[in-house]
Amino acid sequence: MALRPFLPLAAVALGVAFGAVMLDRQRVGIAIERQRVEAVEELSRLRLRLEGAIEGDVQLLRGLVVALEDEPGMSQEDFSARARRLLSHSGSVRAVALAPGLTVSMVYPLEGNESLIGVDLAALPGQAESARAAMAAGDVVLSGPVDLYQGGKGLLMRYALRRSGPEGMPRPWGIVSASVDLAALLEKAGISGSPHDLSLAITAGEAGADGPPFFGDPEVLRDAPVALPAGTLGWALHAAPEGGWRVPAGELWRFRALLAATGLLILAPTAWAGLLLRQRQSSISALLRREADLLATSRRLKLAIETAGLQIWQRDALSGERVEDPVFDTIGEDAPGLPRREWLSRVLPEDQSRLRESFREAVRNGTTFSAEYRVQEADGSLRHLRSFGRTYADPGERPVMIGANWEVTPFIRLNEHLREATREAESRAGLLEAARDRLEYLANHDTTTGLPNRNSLETLFGTVDADAQDTAPLSVIIVDLHRFKDINDTLGYQGGNDILRHTGGVLTRTAGPDDVVARVGGDEFVIVSREAVSAEDPDNLARRLLRALVRPVILGTHEYRVGVTIGAATRSTGAEQSTSVFLNADIALHEAKKHGRNHIEYFTDTLRAEAMDTKRMADDILRGLERREFLPVYQLQFDARSLEVTGVEALVRWQHPRQGLLTPQHFLDVAEMLNVMSELDDLVLRRALEDFRAWSAAGIRIPRLSVNVSAQRLGDEGLAGRLAALEFQPGTLAFELVETISFDEASPLIAENIRRIRASGIEIEIDDFGTGYASILSLINLSPRFLKIDRHLVMPVDGSARARKLVSSVVEIGRALGIGVIAEGVESLRHAEVLRDLGCQVLQGYALARPMPAGEIPSYVAARSWMRDAS
Repeated sequence: MALRPFLPLAAVALGVAFGAVMLDRQRVGIAIERQRVEAVEELSRLRLRLEGAIEGDVQLLRGLVVALEDEPGMSQEDFSARARRLLSHSGSVRAVALAPGLTVSMVYPLEGNESLIGVDLAALPGQAESARAAMAAGDVVLSGPVDLYQGGKGLLMRYALRRSGPEGMPRPWGIVSASVDLAALLEKAGISGSPHDLSLAITAGEAGADGPPFFGDPEVLRDAPVALPAGTLGWALHAAPEGGWRVPAGELWRFRALLAATGLLILAPTAWAGLLLRQRQSSISALLRREADLLATSRRLKLAIETAGLQIWQRDALSGERVEDPVFDTIGEDAPGLPRREWLSRVLPEDQSRLRESFREAVRNGTTFSAEYRVQEADGSLRHLRSFGRTYADPGERPVMIGANWEVTPFIRLNEHLREATREAESRAGLLEAARDRLEYLANHDTTTGLPNRNSLETLFGTVDADAQDTAPLSVIIVDLHRFKDINDTLGYQGGNDILRHTGGVLTRTAGPDDVVARVGGDEFVIVSREAVSAEDPDNLARRLLRALVRPVILGTHEYRVGVTIGAATRSTGAEQSTSVFLNADIALHEAKKHGRNHIEYFTDTLRAEAMDTKRMADDILRGLERREFLPVYQLQFDARSLEVTGVEALVRWQHPRQGLLTPQHFLDVAEMLNVMSELDDLVLRRALEDFRAWSAAGIRIPRLSVNVSAQRLGDEGLAGRLAALEFQPGTLAFELVETISFDEASPLIAENIRRIRASGIEIEIDDFGTGYASILSLINLSPRFLKIDRHLVMPVDGSARARKLVSSVVEIGRALGIGVIAEGVESLRHAEVLRDLGCQVLQGYALARPMPAGEIPSYVAARSWMRDAS
């Protein structure tokens, strides 16, 4: 709406601007068209000069041809003399040659052109067509530009020589060829070397045809040039002004200044009229806004009063009587339950006198009136009201107090509820304090046994380590219940909890009064004692604990025996941290578990050294992964009957910077402890796929690649996503899963990952079959492509009937389930024969191929040396 006064002015301005733009464009178009006409005229003049120069050279060549036809036996000297005159009159002809039967016999000038003698013009690149055309034509044939035999660019003029034949008819017997220097020709025509205001370009082809120019600036062709054809040469001349098609700036801006002045003469009166109209409309809008603001303010005030439940009143300040006012009487009229008329008579008697006195005092002192009082309803209920007012006195009028009433009953009741809630909160504070103490106890104690937990133990260690004066002996004993999961499975969780409570009680009773017994894990207890514990003491605390724990436990009507393993460590010096002693005991416990149940292991320097070696190995493994020191080597697999290559297995090796090439038995246990097997498997898989693709690109056909996959890898949540990013052909990749994974009790994540592996086109193989937990049911569910019989079962087959029966049984299981069988550990050709006869489909072992780097695979496969050994 605010822009409406400017609309006529804007319309006029747009019309003026549009007209000015159209006139300016018309003026520019006329000026450029004039430039194009001038350019065409200049280009026509240059074309005439070019055609004249070419025609002059053609006439000179014709004269030489006439002389040669009249004197067919002309000598080289006479030919040179006549050609010399031709060149002296031309200025652009570089050489003339006589070619009977298209083979050059004479040339002028001879110097520098001796190599032309004997040249077959029909064999020269780019000149054969024009040479043959000259023989067939009855007139001169022009071609070019071409690369001249003498070097540089030029134009070729060729004229056929004719003699009378046996029938008296003229027949062509050769040609005269003249090479014209292109640069000299263009200079003679005034196209180059002469001053003019045009940029020129010459192209081979009709005017307007595409193609790069052989003379001039290529930019000319991009600037909408004028173009003319150049005679019979098939050339086109293109021209554009230097700097492009532009109107002189001075001329254009003078015209634009005139347009601008004319536009201002039109717009100025229109703008003045628009300004006056806008001022008038602005004044009207201001009046309308003030009226609307006043109305809106009144509405908001009334809405606020009614929303707040206020009742506005007006009383004579001297008499206290109600003053009638039509405006005030309509505001707050519908306030729920508020007495409008003679409300003072409904105020409780005990509040009336106080209310009247507050009113008079406010009038007397000229202060604000504020009071809170109670009103009794007809049903006997009480309501709490609050009043607020102020005295106003207009000149010549009686003073009037204007005020408002509003109900505060909900607030009064809320305050009463708050006071009651405060009393209740104080009562509950005591209960919360007791709950906090209980929570603190639970945070530091095991709920099943009531013993201190790991938090409490860490607090104890912190207290001991903080006391620098504490140099007394400190021992940590860790007790681990043997196969506690089996106890839970047998007795149920309640029975398992009974065993835990029994164990805690035995430990507490056996330990000293100042010792601390804590439960820090599902089946792990820790005893912190001030008694030194050593293997030399036959009655040390660890031995006493073991003797007490191995006694039978009576639960209900059944007797149970609980096996334990114990690791113990004692502080070597007063400065050793208690957490270090705890770690030493944990190392000892780990060693004790290797010896089975009811064994005690004491921490020693030897265990410390082994722990340090394990730590060093772990650090080396982590660095090796970062530096990509782990790499695959490959062992080929062969068809048991044909001994053709059927696949290859990738085996991980570690190129250790100090110890050299290490096999898996040196580092896999530590890698599993570090939980990096998934990363190690992924590294080997990716490098193996790269090598597999490289063999294929080199023409080495290996049908299948097998890669080992660890249990950690199968439990990797991101396995499916990483497999989806791999590039391989379905059916060419297999994952070997070790049989030590319990497939019957596999977690849902492992089962899902195996399903996704198969869905992605990767085959499943069971590695080391015969050494783990694979049941017939798990084989049916997994449906692997191959079972790989462990080498320890394969190696004795050449001399043991029992071993052969065992392998034969595995083959029969595979045949019954439709699963192939691979025999690894084939150490001799005798092994290969026996395993083939037993029904194994695939062989793998040192007798056929040792593990080797990727680079040796192509040459080994190509040499096929195993076939010679087998024969």
